[in-house]
Amino acid sequence: MIMEPWMTISRWILLFAIYSILGWCYEVVLDFVARQKLVNRGFLMGPYCPIYGFGAGMVLLLFYNQNLNPIALFLASGAICTALEYFTSYWMERFFHARWWDYSKKHFQINGRVCLEGFLAFGAMSVILVYWLHPGIAGLLERIPPLGMIIAAAVFTGWFAFDIIRSVLSALHLDQKLARLQKNWEENITKFQKRVTAGKKILAEKNFGEGRLLQAFPTFTSEKHTQGVEQLKEHWQKLRAERKAKKES
Repeated sequence: MIMEPWMTISRWILLFAIYSILGWCYEVVLDFVARQKLVNRGFLMGPYCPIYGFGAGMVLLLFYNQNLNPIALFLASGAICTALEYFTSYWMERFFHARWWDYSKKHFQINGRVCLEGFLAFGAMSVILVYWLHPGIAGLLERIPPLGMIIAAAVFTGWFAFDIIRSVLSALHLDQKLARLQKNWEENITKFQKRVTAGKKILAEKNFGEGRLLQAFPTFTSEKHTQGVEQLKEHWQKLRAERKAKKES
């Protein structure tokens, strides 16, 4: 009886982990089809996208075992997950002063944060989740011994917390580097050589993960540091081209 609350918490943590990982796999495959290269998609370093874990959790809490017909489930869950994506984009932009993804060029989008394609994908995935996927995964979790489930959940929670801290610090460092590049550009806009020299020094500083973030979010933009973003993206494109040339030679 004492372990029952911990079992419930651990089960939800592992479900969150599983659906976050599956969401990451979906994003990686989708990006590979679009850009023909494997990229670690997502804000965090690990192979998971928390927005999918949270979305799946919300859908299961609200609609699992509710006997909704597939169309109603599709529409309701699509709306909820799309709202989650919208507010995630909004608050990430407010906190980091940057737009991590942008659907402005797609038809039927709202402020570039969400689009019709995402709504349809979320709705379809939710139907698959509720009717086919979750029953099997829930059955597999039931086979894990209680202590094993609690330990697995604790290990994931510890790593996930570490990943969040490191990734947030990386994003904040990216914002600071962009601010310095922007300031250098504005202060020396008429002094080409001085601007280029100072910019190269900033770009050559230790990488705190900004290269991975820019590759994971190809439509990344900044509210305040437009020139800084352009310089940093150009810098990383040159580095990747140089590495590719070395491998081929």
